[in-house]
Amino acid sequence: MLKEEIPLQYNTLRAEILKRMELRQQILTVTLAGISIFSAGVTGEIILPIFLLLYPLLGLCLAIAWSHHDVRTGELGEYILRYIEPHFTLKWEKYMREFYTGRKDIGKRLAEYASMGTFIGTEIAAIILAVSFQFLNLTSVTPPNSNLYLGFFFSLGILDIFAVVLTYRFIHARRKRYVK
Repeated sequence: MLKEEIPLQYNTLRAEILKRMELRQQILTVTLAGISIFSAGVTGEIILPIFLLLYPLLGLCLAIAWSHHDVRTGELGEYILRYIEPHFTLKWEKYMREFYTGRKDIGKRLAEYASMGTFIGTEIAAIILAVSFQFLNLTSVTPPNSNLYLGFFFSLGILDIFAVVLTYRFIHARRKRYVK
């Protein structure tokens, strides 16, 4: 790598990191907006409570996308640390690695806790709303009580519980891919 190419590559990778961090924030925003749309039932506008049970599956997909961007951001930082920073006097990635290494405080994982609260919290809220609307008849339309509908409702509810668990696992385990 030529000496002139290093600053260009550094700036390009930093721009990519900032873009991915921005996308992560947009995913969190979409997650919050999604639960608002799915929970329109609060106003009594929801047709069938079963539609609320579709949200945790969407939340899982959004959490996977969020985790993917977080992993890629970490991989870019790792590349900068190993291959670009040795040529610079500015050592941001090295500083951050040393700052967080061995820390046990809650600040180290605030982003993880906030993301779990957002993704898992909205998924659980959708499940609770669906069950409440289904069994307390809080909707403007009486949901069907046929065995087929209720079987599908409970099956989707169980699938949602797995979605919540998978969401937790994707968010919690994402950094193991690139942090040594």
